[in-house]
Amino acid sequence: MNRQGDGKSLLVSIPDAAEMLGGVTERTVEYLIRRKTVESRKLGKRRMILRSSLEEFCKHDHPRLRPVSAQEQAAASRSGEE
Repeated sequence: MNRQGDGKSLLVSIPDAAEMLGGVTERTVEYLIRRKTVESRKLGKRRMILRSSLEEFCKHDHPRLRPVSAQEQAAASRSGEE
């Protein structure tokens, strides 16, 4: 992580962001980028994430990152009725 070694980079790579978020997968970080939950920029061929965006993301609870499907909602309501 942080190949610069200073800990103050404004932008971090997807692997570094995954590590900064507690070791989530790179795929999870890419999902957060697609949902625009974290901000990113293209630098040449590389996709970089704004450190400030990661810090802001960490200030809030995120109990469920992906949307709940209709099937999951129905199963949850059935189990709640029993």
